[in-house]
Amino acid sequence: MRKISIPWKLVSWLALASASAAGYAFWTKMPTERAAPKYKTEKIDRGDIVQSITANGTLNPVVVVNVGTQISGTI
Repeated sequence: MRKISIPWKLVSWLALASASAAGYAFWTKMPTERAAPKYKTEKIDRGDIVQSITANGTLNPVVVVNVGTQISGTI
């Protein structure tokens, strides 16, 4: 049986080059800053209501928040 010689230097250089290329591609695709939110603005004017919503049933809150006060000292 004949042993197959693997050129380990070539394999290691190819692995290093491909890892470097993948890192560079990932780094250049990363955004440098978060994009600012885009707003749509309109001038204020008066007009008719063009859409309305009706509903039947009971309204239930999505989140319930307890509101209280705390005092200290003489009352």
